[in-house]
Amino acid sequence: MGESRAQARRIISRVIAAVAVTDVAYRLFVRESLRRALGIEAEHA
Repeated sequence: MGESRAQARRIISRVIAAVAVTDVAYRLFVRESLRRALGIEAEHA
């Protein structure tokens, strides 16, 4: 019983870490300077 809880906690912590990494990557990508450096045009509505 305790082993399955430990495994569930490991899975949850990996999911949280993946979300955090994705969030950081997204924030870096949406920065204007990075988009300009990559040659990506910003779309203005």
